[in-house]
Amino acid sequence: MGVKIGIMCFLAFFSHFCCAQRSDTQSTERVFTILQEAEDHLSVLPEKSYALLKNNASLTDQLDSEQLTRWYLAQMNASASLVDNDSLNDVLTNLAALNNTAYFSDNFARIINNLGAWFRREGYLEEARKSFLCALDTELTLNAKTRALMNIAVVERNLNHTETALELNQLAHKLALENGSEDWLAIIENNMGVLMYARQEYAQAEIHFTTAMDINQRLVRRSGEILSGLNLLLSFYQQKKDDMFMRLYPRFERMLLRDPDTVRSAYLKLMHIAFQLRRGEIKLVDAQPVAQQEYEQVKDRSLQAFLFPILTEQKIQLPPLLPTQDRKYTGQLLKLYSQCNWAKYPKLTYIDVLKSNLNVP
Repeated sequence: MGVKIGIMCFLAFFSHFCCAQRSDTQSTERVFTILQEAEDHLSVLPEKSYALLKNNASLTDQLDSEQLTRWYLAQMNASASLVDNDSLNDVLTNLAALNNTAYFSDNFARIINNLGAWFRREGYLEEARKSFLCALDTELTLNAKTRALMNIAVVERNLNHTETALELNQLAHKLALENGSEDWLAIIENNMGVLMYARQEYAQAEIHFTTAMDINQRLVRRSGEILSGLNLLLSFYQQKKDDMFMRLYPRFERMLLRDPDTVRSAYLKLMHIAFQLRRGEIKLVDAQPVAQQEYEQVKDRSLQAFLFPILTEQKIQLPPLLPTQDRKYTGQLLKLYSQCNWAKYPKLTYIDVLKSNLNVP
């Protein structure tokens, strides 16, 4: 009788152990399925990637350091695409604690580029510039160099150094062509359009935005297609090409209904409000509260700078547009990323760094 009881207990324990193992395996497989799906959506639907990772954050307890680094990298890319600076700051802090992993080392230039993007969007332009120079100095691939040059160009544009920004974009365009990187070409074309728009050369801006939109559409990069398409709409607005505006507007309205994006939806709605006011299709008293509410959703300073003049021109009351300025950074991120020689970069220009490792004349 005792032997039977012992055997039964052993079988019960063995059954429980096997079930627990099977449950752990299934749980791990579920984590990787979620992560893979999030990575697959990054270039097309970053908002879906963001939601998948955020809603399943509790599952990260099951990951080792390398796997966790991969998870945070996907979250970093999604947060950057959606201009969610709070999330990006949290992820960059978490990644810094995983700096000993191979996955971190292999993606260091990408991480530093996103660190620079966070600094730029928060107005810490000197830190942004140093971050992009570090990324430029760290990675020798043409792809990484192209990305860093594009980012530095945006900082120079924010500092109103238009000619330098133009030169950087042209160099980035050359590298992207050499590397056959169509995705980078789309971003560069959009950035060139923004430069032309800032110079009030709206016809030239239209050409660049159209090229960017077409490339993004061909590559099925919906996020990039939407951004360049919205910028193209703005160039139509400034040139009073009302027929072109009305023809393109419904397409992006449908895209944003299907794949919601708070910032870009607000961008589109605010353009449409200005368009309707200028044509006398709506009353200012009705437009004012809606415009004010939507404008609060636009966190990106570059987009605010685009929208502010066309809205105030139509008598929409908005808080003053803060000038782009180089704020003083007092946080911990520079210390967390001590792999960069931060003291080195204030003394160097982008061309110094390029000459040191790409033999650019």
